[in-house]
Amino acid sequence: MFNQKKKYFIKKLEGVQKMIWDLEFKTEKVSVVREGLRREYDGAKAKLESIENRIKTFPIEKTKWTDEQKRVEDEKNVLILNIEGLRNGDGSISRAGYKDHLRDLDLEINGSPKNKEFPEGLNGIVQQIVGLRELQGILKMYIKKI
Repeated sequence: MFNQKKKYFIKKLEGVQKMIWDLEFKTEKVSVVREGLRREYDGAKAKLESIENRIKTFPIEKTKWTDEQKRVEDEKNVLILNIEGLRNGDGSISRAGYKDHLRDLDLEINGSPKNKEFPEGLNGIVQQIVGLRELQGILKMYIKKI
């Protein structure tokens, strides 16, 4: 009986280790996605700055703008939408931008402490790994007792 119980908890300990590995892999993948998105965000911000500087050279009265100048302003508005996203009147997101996606990926990895948005807090992958490592320690102590 003892042997069977000990084997069971040893298998459970192995399962916990595999869960940690899975979460570490997930962290790596989310970090790679976040880095790609951050590069796109930085590129969009640089392009927006360039367009804004170009628009400063246009005539002050928009009625005198050429079609090309109007197209540049439209391009600016699209970039702003891609960066900032689109909010409803109540502040909720109807279309997420780069900033929203980056924030979501950060929350997925690091979680959030208790705040207005997350009254209970939000556990990220890092907190899950910490919890599983604590469980590993508890299981190891219990296996020694058996």
